Order: sequence, then structure tokens, then C-alpha cells
Amino acid sequence: MATSKDKSTKKRSPKSRKRTNAPSRKDTTSSRSVGSRMRSWTQDLKNNVVNKRYGELISFILGLILLAFIIYILVACGSYLVVGARDQSIVTELTPWEALTQTLPEGIDSSVVEIQNITRVHGAYLAHWLMDGFLGFGSWFLLFFGIICALRMMRITKRGSLIKLCVYAILLSLWTALAISALQNILGLPTFFRWGGAYGALWLGKMLPAIGWLGVSLTLLVTIIILIVVIRYEYLQWMRRAIGLGWVKRPSRRRTTEAERDDTTLEPVEDAGDEPNDETEYDALEDEEEDEKLGTSLSEPSVAPSQTEPLRSSRVATSRSSQESRATSSTPAEENLEGGVTVTVAQGDADSQAAAVIPQSDSRRGGYQMPSPDLLADVDQSSQTIDRAEIKEIEQLIIEKLSDLGIGLEPVEVTIGPTVTLYEFKLDPKVKVNRIRSLEDDIAMKVESIGGIRIIAPMPGRGTIGIEVPNRNPRTVGMKALITSQKFITTDQKLPIAIGRTITNDVYLFDLSKMPHLLIAGATGQGKSVGLNALITSLLYNKRPEELKLILIDPKMLEFSIYESIGRHFLTKLEDEEKYIITDTNKALPVLESLCVDMDGRYELLARAKVRNIAEYNKLFRQGHLREEDGFVFLPYLVLIVD
Repeated sequence: MATSKDKSTKKRSPKSRKRTNAPSRKDTTSSRSVGSRMRSWTQDLKNNVVNKRYGELISFILGLILLAFIIYILVACGSYLVVGARDQSIVTELTPWEALTQTLPEGIDSSVVEIQNITRVHGAYLAHWLMDGFLGFGSWFLLFFGIICALRMMRITKRGSLIKLCVYAILLSLWTALAISALQNILGLPTFFRWGGAYGALWLGKMLPAIGWLGVSLTLLVTIIILIVVIRYEYLQWMRRAIGLGWVKRPSRRRTTEAERDDTTLEPVEDAGDEPNDETEYDALEDEEEDEKLGTSLSEPSVAPSQTEPLRSSRVATSRSSQESRATSSTPAEENLEGGVTVTVAQGDADSQAAAVIPQSDSRRGGYQMPSPDLLADVDQSSQTIDRAEIKEIEQLIIEKLSDLGIGLEPVEVTIGPTVTLYEFKLDPKVKVNRIRSLEDDIAMKVESIGGIRIIAPMPGRGTIGIEVPNRNPRTVGMKALITSQKFITTDQKLPIAIGRTITNDVYLFDLSKMPHLLIAGATGQGKSVGLNALITSLLYNKRPEELKLILIDPKMLEFSIYESIGRHFLTKLEDEEKYIITDTNKALPVLESLCVDMDGRYELLARAKVRNIAEYNKLFRQGHLREEDGFVFLPYLVLIVD
């Protein structure tokens, strides 16, 4: 038999289990709050999705209705051109209310007379009002604009600004109404409606007595040219060529017969630089005419664009003579320290200063003047001296450190660069090269280097090892010296970028066209923005506006703001944007999408021209093998920079 203690235990056990399994009031409250929040978030998300779907659905339905209505009007206008003469006697008597209610005027029997228009009373009345009572054929531009609006509402297309398209449609409709009215008046064709509508006939009737046919013709010509140029800026060069008669074939004055050549006696030239002959002048004129045919000069770009071979050779000769004169008057580039170690101080400024003399007459072609190097600041290299004692001290510290580690070295040469000094040593044959590569941190600690060191083991083609140590007082490399260097001016790279100088003080260039996707990474203050500005500056001093277009995205709104002033020349943007520098990250995606669309079009042009890259395409375009009449256009380089 169970005791009383057992009975009490059995009685309390279910309750205790129930109390144990039941959650606390605090846990229940927290679970309910989390669940309610989740339900509220889910409900808000559903509401947003539903509202967005309803908005898109309503916009699509309204656009579809508008598209159907415009198609109905276009069909009515087309039918009006065929059977409008038969319906004119009825339609002209209709009032707007009668047309709306489909009731014919009094005295007209509907069983005898019937509207011939395929769209019946409503369409016939609207077509008559548009074609005869409004702007005639000019009204069709407004209908086309309505189709674009309908497609935008249906989210079928997003290209173009509605405000600009509306302005263009209105201006084209007004011009067409006046032009078509003048054409009908000149031809004298009797028709049942006015081609330019009532307003076109009204304007023509007021202009003819005032300015005559000549004034009307000039007005129409000037306004259509303005409209074309405003609508598409690319047609500006074509208009210049057409107005300037650049398309007229001019006979060459240099063509002579064989007899004249035989009778001509060649006299010795005493001084080729006194007077240029006529043929040389005419060669220059023909070159300028060819450049005008392309709108602007598209020859090899540099700081002084379109350099001819005589100019290039004379500049090289001037540079060499300047270098020789500077070499004789300056200190020697090589000196000897104790122990026979050769110290080489790189001399690279002579080349830059000699090449900086650029003729101003050669810097202006096609109405655009290349920027002058004087816009860049001069860096005084003479004030940045070289500490010989520091070089000797660092060399001894390297030898001591490696000697303590059991590595024997023999100094060979020291090359002093603007920011880094290269120390070359001859290694003991018993020491492995791999052992040297693992000692960068030890050597950096010994010489107290701030930026670390770099070990080159072995030196290519030298049989030595090199240790690059940053200078404690680095010299500043000026951008002006890089831009005006002979290497930058005479380079044949497509998009040359002057990024600095090597350890031998030579200008370092790289071709951006060979590295189309470039990522510049680094910590704050390491010079990323300086590198980007050097990249942009190099392009601006090498390319002309028609050869280069920049797309700058600067969310920080600090780095690229200085380039806003050259937006009309070198920068490009979306049509509906006001600023050239993109600072809003939400607007960056449409820009990238438009670039993808433009690149697809460029690939199609390259495929049609049967070339592989933009350089070959533009070469064929300059030579006249690709014509604008066939849809080919000159393709500038597009450089997208995101900071």
C-alpha cells in the first residue's frame, strides 16, 4: 500500500509538471512582441509590394489606352487622306457635340449619306480638325510624341527626357506646318484640305507680304538647321562642313604635265628655312581641309597635336642640343664614394625642360587650343639636395646587419632616385639568394626605414642583388616635368598616362587602352586620388575633346569637382542630368546602363567595319573608308572613373 507521502507526491506531480513545462510570463511577452513585429513588417512589405504593383498596373493600363487612342487617330488621318473629300461636306457641318453624339446635322439623311472614313464619325471629325483645322501634317509629330509617352507609361522604354521630346515635337510640328503650307502654295495643287492646317496657312499669309518668299525660305532654312543642331549635337560638325562647302571637290594646283616637269629646271636651294615653297603651303592647306572634313583634327594627339615629321625631328634635335649643353655645364652624374663604389644620380630634368618649348602655332587646330604646361606648378629640383652622408650611412648599416647574420657583401653601385635609392651588392657565392629575400624586415629595422624596403634578388642581367630603401627626404616629382618630357610628347601609345619617374629618373608611362579595367587600392593618404588626378591630367594634355570623353562618378563630392568647368568639352552625361560630375549614387546605375547600351552599339559598328578595336576603326574613318552617310561616326575614347 502506498503511504500518505507517496499519495501527496502523486497528487502534486501533474501540477508540478504543468508548472515546469509552462513558459514564464516574461518569455511569453517577448515572443508575442517579436511575433507581432514580424507580422507588422510582413504586412508593410505586402502593402508596399501591392501598392507598387497597383501603380505599375494602373500606369500600364493608362498607357495602353493612350496608345490605342493614338493608333485610332493615326488610322483616321490615313483614311482621311483617301476618302476625306467625300466626307468633307458632312464633317464641316458637324459641331463638337454632334460629333460626340454621332448625330448628323439637320437636312442630311443618314440613310442616304454615310461617313466613308473607316473610323466613322468620331475619327472623321478628329482627322478633319487635325489635318485641316490645326497643323496639318505637322500634327503627326505630336501624335508620335503621344506614342512615346504611352510606351513610357507602359514601362516599355525609358530612353530620352519627356520634357525635351515634348519641346522637340512642338517645334518640329510648327516648322512642318509652315514649311508644308509654303510647299503647297508654291506647287499650287488644289486639295480638299490645307497641308499645313489652318495655322500654317495663317502664318504663311502674314509672312509673305512682310518678307516675301526669300525671307520665308531663309527663315525655314535657319530654323531647321537650329533644330537639327539642338536635337543632335553630333550633327554640328556636319552642318559646318555643309555650310562651309567642305564637301566640294577642289582641283589640285600641284598637278603638272610631264612636259612641264621636263622643262622645269631645278635650282639649288641655298637655305631651306628662308621661305616655304608653294607646294609646302598647299600641302598644309590640304591637310587642314581634310581635318575640316572630319570636323576637327583627328591626327596623332600630343601636347602639340598633329606634329609633322620636320617639326618632330627639329624638336628632337633641340632636345639633344639642350641636353648636351646642360651636360657640359652641370655636375657629373656619377661620383665615387670610398671603396670604389659608384654613385649614380639620375639626370632626367634636362629632357623635360628641353621638350617644354612647344610652338604656340602648332597647339591650335580646329578651333581648340591644347592646355598650356604653364597651368601646372613648377617644382624646384635644385632646392632638393642629396645627402651623401646619409647614403654612405645606410650602405654601412646594410653591410653590418648582413655581416652579423653571416652574409658577406661587397658594395657595387648606388643609384639615387627621386624617392628611392637602390643599393647594389655583390653576394658571397656561398650564400643562397633565397636567404636574402627573407631578411626585408630585419634590414628595414636596421636602417630605420619608414615605408619598408624592397629586395631584388637577383638583379636582372647584373649578377648582383639590389636593396631599395626610401629616401628620408624624398624629392617631389612635378606633373609639369612629366607632361613636357620628350617621352610623353613623342609616345605612340593610345592613352598614355604619366604616373611618375623610375629609380633612374626616367618618365614612367603606361597605356590605359591596354588595361581597360584598372583598380587603384590603398589606405587613406597613400595617394589614390593623386593618382587619379595624374591620370586625368595626362589624358587632357594628350587628347582633344572629340577624341576623349570622360565619365566621372564622385560620391565624395570633393575630388572631381574641379573638372566641372570642362564639362562641355571632355565630360559626358545623361540627357536629363544637369551636372556632369555624378555625385548621387542612385544616378550612377543609369549611367552604367547607358554605357552598356553605347558599347553594344560600338561593337556593332566595329563588326560592320570588320575591325577589332577602336584605333583601327578610327583610322579607316579618317582615311574616308567609313562614311557618315552609311551610319558610321567617329568614336572617341570613353574613360569611366569612379572615386
